Amino acid sequence: MGADRRTRRASDGARVGRPENPVDPEAGPVERLAWELRRLRAQAGGPSYRALAKKAHYSVSTLAAATKGDRLPSLEVLLAFAQACGGEPAEWETRWRAAARADEHRVVEEPATRCPYPGLASFGAEDADVFFGRTDLVKELSSSVECNPLTAVFGASGSGKSSLLRAGLLPKLGSLWHTVTLTPGAHPAAALTHAVGRVIGAQAGDGTAPPGGGPAALEALDREPERLELALSTWLSGRPEEERVLLVIDQFEEAFTLCADEAEQAVFHSALAELAGAQSPQLRLVIGVRDDFYGRCFAHRGLRAVLRDGAQLPVGPLSRAELREIIVEPAAQAGATVAPELVATVVAEAADQPGALPLVAHALREAWYRRQGAALRLDDYRATGGMRGAVAQTAEAAYAVEPPARQTLMRALFLRLTTLGDGVEDTRRRVPRTELDGLASAADVDAVLGRLADARLVVLSRGTVEVAHEAVIRAWPRLRRWLDEDREALRIHRRLTTAAQTWDELDHDSGALYRGVQLAAAQAWFREHGNALNELEHDFLHSGIRRERRRGRRARWVTATLAGLLVCALLAMGIAFQQRSDAEQQRQVAVSRQYAAESGELRERQPEAAALIALKGYQRAHTAAARGSLLSADAAFRANQFTGHTGFVDAVAYSPDGRTIATGSEDRTIKLWDARTHWLRGTLIGHTDGVSALAFSRDGRTLASGSDDRTVRLWNVRTQRATAVLPGPTNGVMSVAVSGDGQTVAAATGSAVRLWDVRSGRAVDLTGHSAYVVAVAFSRDDRTLASAGGDSTVRLWDVAERRTTAVLRGHTTPVNALAFTPDGRTLASGSADHTVRIWDVGARRTSAILPGTGVVALAFSSDGRTLATGGTDDNVRIWDVTARRSTAVFRAHVQWTSALAFSPDGRTLAAPDGTDAGAVRLWDTRSHRTTATLGGRRDAVKSAALSPDGRVIATVGHSLRLWTAKNNPRPLRTLTTSAELTRSLVFSPDGRRLASVQSDGTMRLWDVATGHAVATFKGDTNVSLTLAFSPDGKTLATVSDNRTVRLWDIATHRTKGVLRGKTGGLSTLAYSPDGKMLAATYNGSDYGTRSTVQLWDVAKQHPVATFSGRAPALFTAVFSPDGKTLATAGAGLVVRLWDVESRRPAGTLEGHSHNIASIAFSPDGRMLASASFDNTTRLWDLATRRTTAVLSGHKDWVRSVGFSPDGHSIVTRSNDGSARLWGIDADRAAADICALSRANHWRDLNPELLDRSLCA
Repeated sequence: MGADRRTRRASDGARVGRPENPVDPEAGPVERLAWELRRLRAQAGGPSYRALAKKAHYSVSTLAAATKGDRLPSLEVLLAFAQACGGEPAEWETRWRAAARADEHRVVEEPATRCPYPGLASFGAEDADVFFGRTDLVKELSSSVECNPLTAVFGASGSGKSSLLRAGLLPKLGSLWHTVTLTPGAHPAAALTHAVGRVIGAQAGDGTAPPGGGPAALEALDREPERLELALSTWLSGRPEEERVLLVIDQFEEAFTLCADEAEQAVFHSALAELAGAQSPQLRLVIGVRDDFYGRCFAHRGLRAVLRDGAQLPVGPLSRAELREIIVEPAAQAGATVAPELVATVVAEAADQPGALPLVAHALREAWYRRQGAALRLDDYRATGGMRGAVAQTAEAAYAVEPPARQTLMRALFLRLTTLGDGVEDTRRRVPRTELDGLASAADVDAVLGRLADARLVVLSRGTVEVAHEAVIRAWPRLRRWLDEDREALRIHRRLTTAAQTWDELDHDSGALYRGVQLAAAQAWFREHGNALNELEHDFLHSGIRRERRRGRRARWVTATLAGLLVCALLAMGIAFQQRSDAEQQRQVAVSRQYAAESGELRERQPEAAALIALKGYQRAHTAAARGSLLSADAAFRANQFTGHTGFVDAVAYSPDGRTIATGSEDRTIKLWDARTHWLRGTLIGHTDGVSALAFSRDGRTLASGSDDRTVRLWNVRTQRATAVLPGPTNGVMSVAVSGDGQTVAAATGSAVRLWDVRSGRAVDLTGHSAYVVAVAFSRDDRTLASAGGDSTVRLWDVAERRTTAVLRGHTTPVNALAFTPDGRTLASGSADHTVRIWDVGARRTSAILPGTGVVALAFSSDGRTLATGGTDDNVRIWDVTARRSTAVFRAHVQWTSALAFSPDGRTLAAPDGTDAGAVRLWDTRSHRTTATLGGRRDAVKSAALSPDGRVIATVGHSLRLWTAKNNPRPLRTLTTSAELTRSLVFSPDGRRLASVQSDGTMRLWDVATGHAVATFKGDTNVSLTLAFSPDGKTLATVSDNRTVRLWDIATHRTKGVLRGKTGGLSTLAYSPDGKMLAATYNGSDYGTRSTVQLWDVAKQHPVATFSGRAPALFTAVFSPDGKTLATAGAGLVVRLWDVESRRPAGTLEGHSHNIASIAFSPDGRMLASASFDNTTRLWDLATRRTTAVLSGHKDWVRSVGFSPDGHSIVTRSNDGSARLWGIDADRAAADICALSRANHWRDLNPELLDRSLCA
């Protein structure tokens, strides 16, 4: 009792050392904390403040002030006081945070005083009066909006993009602007549609709305967002010309992080591309996007084009002057002052720090509520935890005051409100309020959301909830721990959330429930994380469990019944078992077909994912669809090996010896060309997205390539094989450079420069740029690396020490290209500001400025005297660097010259050809004329043939070429470079000769070994496409349009016979294997319902049999290897089989949906391949008459097909200009895909697709 009284008296202000003024613990949170400190001191024996000061290392006055109760002490002072008195630090930190939170809004002035700092929230238009520090950027943005259809504002998270758009740009616009701001959310296409709908419907009530603004039109926009541009243009046509529309899309990255539907993403991007591409003076678009997502915006071709043509505005870190302005001016607007030492402290902490803005704003906001009077002091700021600690302190305070149950709820809320990053930082996730139903009682959920909203950690808006800023995710250690504890479990939960929402949208369709492995994984997760489920997810999961239990009970009941009837119904049980097995097999077949369909949809956009999904399908069931999907996916990696690029060229490089030109394209391939003959030497395949950068090592043996697939690959130029895959970049690779010794590779990726040590594979990031990096270049001595990008600066790095040695400033917009002179003394940089700057590297200053037009590519000649520049117009300019003048202008005919390369002797310049997508044009730098074009449409394959031994493929495009028939075909030789008139090819049976026929009737025989023409003879001028060698190789048969077959003696080059057959068009020929018979097909004059096959005795030169029927035109005929079966096909969509001996039909093969152009038997006669105008090739099992695989990948009619001698592969030729080599052994294709997966780190690129058992 006495001790209690002593404690009470001490805490009430009785003498303990010396008298203190009384403190009422009920007066408020600060007073209660002071009262508790006094009680702690009394419990410690009442030490004097002088004694406490020695232990706490704070002055007597500071410690005494902590117990006065007139203001909240700093956390550091409180903890020092508590520890000096024997208190537990963690307990007292919790008490302090609770007091700080509760005291947050107690200020001396009137309650109506508005805090001028937004905290974690961005500034809105209503905050324009307190928005400072971005005056120049606002002017630049306003000017850009006036001049450009689209302006992309990009910067790090927390750089102030949203505030710039909302509080900087929007208030500057006049009344004639109709402005709409949106964020993409989970359904970006719908959000865009509704935003445009708000504009169109805004005038509905004034009677001025033109056609296109009614409800029916808005409903149509929901169905077809691509029509937004038309609808908006229609609406604008009825408005005064001075009226304009501004569409602001903030947080553009949500289209990737919150929208899981790639189809909707594509619609959204297409609609934006249409809006921006309209080039309407009345329509302007502005997007705000985090710089680590900026590269992903370029994945959509249409969006890439408008982004390139539009303006790009980087938002970098605040300068020191700007920081001072955002600290001092808002307070001044509110009638307050900021202490100079506080300004100096914040500036020192935040200067040159990307993403610091929300942290500073939050700390200043917290300090505002702790100030006394009209001045913010350094102690107020330090009490918040400062820039780095204020967010964590606020969040911890909100967390600490809650009971354990609500703390668990808070954890579940924050995990649900975060999207895990895949190669990028974690981001916030906006969710509907209804998604939180069932996490706890409604009262608890509302209470926790209310506390978090009061603390400005979350934002509640129109039925949605989201984290106030990504800074909370970065700066709150407890949340980081929660997210890092089990990221895979969080991914399982997110997939479950999506599945539950889909189930709900399908009106609880049982077919959408989890089952099998998915259900088992979800149940395992639920056992450890059950309290994280909301009401819908709980219902979804337990509905799946109940369904599985019902199925289990039914199975057990059937089993028990069958066991009881075993003796009398053994046969019935066997039948039931078989049915069950059949049902399971059917289920596996259905799943296999589903995987095959998914693979087909992904093959163009994500070939590696398509291959893995196809492999999954094939392992489930060996269906025709699965086999075809697997073979097609495998072949996709070997497509386009006989022609030039099929997509735009984005990278060009000359080898140091000048003998080879490398080109990289958005078609995912790299082509190697002979610089002298301009022949294609080979195709390098491995990248799974467009190739954006190329660089040779100085010895020319290694080629480095960078791609949008986030990898850098190293290739052995001689063997044309990849020697290393350097994964790790979190964004697509924009530029690569190789050191002189070939041991270091640099790549521009995201906002960093990544350096790899080639020997060890280790990587290090060079950071310093505040926006994405576009270009990198090594100096000649490899000591210096230059980099440049979206922050408008050029950085020079000491490669050995990995540090910045200089920052070159002068450009006013992003820098897109860099090039060193060979001596390394001069550096050129090209920018979107329409200038090329020439820098003196030693002096670190600009020595000249050359005018340009949005420069994106640069190249120095080998002597350093000539510079080539390419930009956003259709010109390539040549400059005399010494004289600082342009000496020539070449028309590139392309709006975006993405790459340039000089030959080592400086006489030739290579650049993409705008008149022929996929081609590269070579210019003579002296005559200024084009000397050659590599690839392009003129190089398309028009005919192809496979040699009988399967070793050689012949193709006709612009030239007649021979290739090795391997998985990675390589050119053997070019027979002629003037093959435009060649219409058909056929190898002799021994493979030593190749026959070709031209449209004028000229036929040539070529020696395959030497590539020389050994004979030329003239046939009819109306020779058709068909040629056929006799099996002994002594006779060549040709078809003429005058209904005759000519037999040519190969030795004498003379006609040895003419076969005149049926009336009608003669279309194709086929020799029997023994050479005794020749089949010829004839079609009616209308190519409609009457066709005939006539068999000729070759020796006697007269017909021996006729197959006829009311079938459409025939285009192809072929004998089986044993000569017993003749197959024909054409416009009838079926392959007809005929018994040669009995002259009767032997069956049909049905499945194609368009004309069949070509058929071929396998060497063993068990299979048949058919090529069709439906763009597919089918493989048939002749014993069962069933399709075994459908091969897809050609983009136009498939014209011809042939088997290799071993029957393991086929070659096809299509109207899309390509020839393809296909493997038809599915097991071998599966092995190939697994090998590609291991070699190219697909597990890293697609961890969810690659099961560990898939390639075991």
